[in-house]
Amino acid sequence: MPLRPHLAALAVCLAGCLPEREPPRGLDSGPPISFDVPPVDTPPVDRPTPDVPPLDRPAPVDAGADVVEAGTDRPAATGDGPDPNRPYPSGPYGTTVGTVIRPFELATCDSTAFRFNGPDWVPARATVLEITAGYCTGCAMLARSIQEQVYAPYRALGLRVVGVLIDGASPGDPASPAFCRQWNMQSGITHPMALDLGNTLLAYTTGRPLPQWILTDHNGRIVWRDGGTAAHLTELRAELDALLGGP
Repeated sequence: MPLRPHLAALAVCLAGCLPEREPPRGLDSGPPISFDVPPVDTPPVDRPTPDVPPLDRPAPVDAGADVVEAGTDRPAATGDGPDPNRPYPSGPYGTTVGTVIRPFELATCDSTAFRFNGPDWVPARATVLEITAGYCTGCAMLARSIQEQVYAPYRALGLRVVGVLIDGASPGDPASPAFCRQWNMQSGITHPMALDLGNTLLAYTTGRPLPQWILTDHNGRIVWRDGGTAAHLTELRAELDALLGGP
């Protein structure tokens, strides 16, 4: 019986002398993970974009032929392209690969209205949007390359090309219709060319070299984009081969 006080004292000592338990340490997971998401250029719209007026489905023709609408330099519908009754996709829209281009309307060199989601979008299987500047000598040379190496060989496969001049003879100087017509003639351009007098497409060019080439599928969704160089022209043709098949 005399051991009981010693055992009680020993138990008190053990309870009071043991080191305090340290809080658990987190695992070393390396550098912090960034959850930043690239911002959407424009907020979603609550109502869908008005439907494109339905068009009669054209009769099927040989898709390999160089079919051009009478009086224009645009390819005629082949009958095997997108459904002519579909509307243009609604927002949200963006400027990066995987997003849909917000449809825009700009005046052309001939002072007529060009609508990105207009009737010519309906039969198109893909679109190349070229944003360029009139003061840029290299841009004019690459515009001719787009005309000869992209528009001419791929238009019969359902490609349309749309050019947009954001500046005229000098940076910040808006391109006039007369300047645009002269630039087209010197560059050999026959596809539609519009003027961005209100900086509608500014978000597509911020921090990027000119010209900018943006390739969209038949739904207006961006599948490829890059700055204009001869190397990127080769990439663009490879993307078109994958999307449309080789010319």
